[in-house]
Amino acid sequence: RSIDVAMSRLLSLGLAKLSVFHAGGDNHGFGLFRADGSAKPAYAVFSDYARLNGKGSTRLDVSMAHAEGKPLFGVYAAASRHADGRATVVVNPSACEALQPVETQSLNLSQGGGWTSFFGKVKYENGTATATPDEGKIAGFYKMAVVNPERTPILAVSVAGEEASWELLLKRKDKSVVNAVPRRGAGDVVVDLRKLLAASAASDEEIEVSFRIHKGPATLSQVSFRPAEEQARIEPLPIILRVPRAAGCEGKAAAIVNGASTPLPTRVQDGWIEAALPLARRTVVEIN
Repeated sequence: RSIDVAMSRLLSLGLAKLSVFHAGGDNHGFGLFRADGSAKPAYAVFSDYARLNGKGSTRLDVSMAHAEGKPLFGVYAAASRHADGRATVVVNPSACEALQPVETQSLNLSQGGGWTSFFGKVKYENGTATATPDEGKIAGFYKMAVVNPERTPILAVSVAGEEASWELLLKRKDKSVVNAVPRRGAGDVVVDLRKLLAASAASDEEIEVSFRIHKGPATLSQVSFRPAEEQARIEPLPIILRVPRAAGCEGKAAAIVNGASTPLPTRVQDGWIEAALPLARRTVVEIN
């Protein structure tokens, strides 16, 4: 996220050269690759902007507008002209709220995931937590989490165990307690927090997520906050790119997202090529 915003803003302002610092290792914040050599998400950003490079390539000024004449906020473009006349444009909505996907917030079920047990026994293994109450008592464990019922209103929980009996409480800062999932058996549960936490629907709130296991063992394999289905759908922005035409350029354009190429409609004018781009995420546009 940080490198996406930084590269999009810096290169859109006319910067022609940019150095990106890399430090290896899985736990290092400034890294493009993990210790095993696999690429981190940040490398995809670097890789897209690396397409601007090439022997003899020079920075190119292009213009961009909403096809319906609406304002554009948080969308950045950087372009270059290559020695063979091709043009490469990276269009990046890195700070456009309308195109930012809402990410699922998973509560890490591990020993180091921030959970605290206060009754019974809790065993963490392979991304699951198994709680077993003592004879005649309950097992309990909790975690503090920052939730936003407006952005991630859906609370999902998966519990397994033939004799499992459990409930989920949400404890708020004002000391009030919401019984999000009344006592029940094993299975998958989905709760809409907009109905339970209406008072904080528009802001972040730190809440204690507290499980009570009345009978067990009960194995949790998922606890997460996610966007509603309608929030997961992103409507692309209709963008018009205006790129100076080089000698011999036919005016063909293609959009490249995650390595997949899709032809774009173009209109060739005197000295310019206009390409219509439905923008949903960072996109590399190649014009030949």
